[in-house]
Amino acid sequence: MNSNTLDSITLLQAHLQDKSSDELIALLIDLVQQLDEPTRQHFLDNLTPSKPPPVELRSPSPETFLAQLDAFAEAVRQGDYFDEEMKSYFNKPLAYRPSQVYKYKAEDHIGLNAVRHFLTEADAYFQIEQYEVAATAYQTVLNLTVVDNPYATLGVGKPLRELGEDVGSLIKRTLIALQQSRPPSEFYEEALHLLTQFDQPDRPLIDDFVSLLNPHQQMEVCVRLEAWADELNQQELQTFPTSIPLQLRLLIRLYVVQGRVDKAMAVQHRFRHRYTMLYGLLLDGCEIAQNWPAIITYGREALDVLPEKRGNNFHAPRDGMDPTVVRTQMAHAYEALGEPQQAFDIYEPVFQEIYNFETYAVARRLVGAISPEREQEFSGYTIRKLRHNIYMSHSAYLLCQIYVSEGQYKYIGWMLSDIAKNSRLDALELVARVYVLTAFGPEANPKMGPYLQALYTKIVESHEEPFRFLRDHLTIKPELTRYKAAKQAEEIYQRIMEVHINSGRNSYATAAYYCALSGEVAAFGGRRAKFKQFYQHLLRRYATYRALKAELAAEVEGKLL
Repeated sequence: MNSNTLDSITLLQAHLQDKSSDELIALLIDLVQQLDEPTRQHFLDNLTPSKPPPVELRSPSPETFLAQLDAFAEAVRQGDYFDEEMKSYFNKPLAYRPSQVYKYKAEDHIGLNAVRHFLTEADAYFQIEQYEVAATAYQTVLNLTVVDNPYATLGVGKPLRELGEDVGSLIKRTLIALQQSRPPSEFYEEALHLLTQFDQPDRPLIDDFVSLLNPHQQMEVCVRLEAWADELNQQELQTFPTSIPLQLRLLIRLYVVQGRVDKAMAVQHRFRHRYTMLYGLLLDGCEIAQNWPAIITYGREALDVLPEKRGNNFHAPRDGMDPTVVRTQMAHAYEALGEPQQAFDIYEPVFQEIYNFETYAVARRLVGAISPEREQEFSGYTIRKLRHNIYMSHSAYLLCQIYVSEGQYKYIGWMLSDIAKNSRLDALELVARVYVLTAFGPEANPKMGPYLQALYTKIVESHEEPFRFLRDHLTIKPELTRYKAAKQAEEIYQRIMEVHINSGRNSYATAAYYCALSGEVAAFGGRRAKFKQFYQHLLRRYATYRALKAELAAEVEGKLL
């Protein structure tokens, strides 16, 4: 498109902006009349919206459909559709199902098949905008397949999943049907009841509900929820460490959507002693606002009511707020306020509980802000403690990370034999990857083998801790030539292979993978002949291990040799 065309379009737009609606319609009619017949017909065809395909309803009337659905629901609750044989199949993990001799389908289960047909017809009523029928049917299906313990009534733990239906999507259609078929006040009450029934951390039901409300309706719901909150505040104070009522979360969400963040934080502040999970929202909000004193105040309050340690198998938010997150936010606040000693003191328990390199790096940075001497003291003490526990897998791995981050490769060399002897595979693999990056650089090469390229893809893209470490903390690499670094990586992968061979037949495929990876490193590092000698010796050593030799042949022979 040239400049003259652009100028013409600009002039035309300016000319049309001054026209009234009647004048624009007259111009359009005149333009259409000047078109030839095929073009005019094409224009008119596209102007008329296409009609939706006709919907076929199986029941003669909505009343009959809902009566049939109610009768089916009652029969399900009475156990008439329970299938013991299929129960053993449908409730196995998906990965184990292929091992079953007979592969059941949802159609094979009479009850599931009926649910599918009722749901299809409910969708048909939704499509033809008979929303009251659709809303009633959807709620009945949801109760049958989610609320009423379908494992006990149908023999299937998650019927909707087996039918290819998403629970969240069905709930959203139910909300739309309720909105279209109820007066506003009735819709709010039924919608809140529905949300309370099916609220789960992995279902964004609150956002689905809020998206249906215009600004005026949002204000109406806020008024209702504020009245509910006032009644709640009059009740005797009880502490709930692991949940926040949906009504409060919805009220907070509505205030945020409306841009009234101060009102949202006021609700959080008001109920923080009753629902301690609200401290997390308060701390996050203060962190965004960089209100460091408030973070420290709220953090102290939270730590007073939270357990000192998370305990084994802790999982937030199921088990409540994570005290290590609170301490991390407080340490950041103290650091921002220029108080490094307080920052380190509040954070040190985080490192002691989550004993990994990322918490070590933060703790070391904080103590380094106090003085270089304190930093050396902290680092030295940590390394001595890890050396003392070197035979523990996690200690060996963290010690290797510290040495790598500091460029202390001579110590890693001294550790390798002990690490290999005690099968500390995570530490061995970390060191091997360091040598791979030293030999071949930070980017993959098209001439690399597929396993080596896949490793580079993970190093660049993966969010898993070992790969984050290599991206963020491998600042000092070993002073080795390409050939020697490749040799080190190759030999470490061979040690890992030996560990898997010694673990037995179930690990032979993994051993073959590491053998192939070692071969790819050798080939790209100019050591193909050395690897060939190693491989021939390996086959002689394990001459009677037919299963192992078959795995090795599939991975190595014909690809690398």
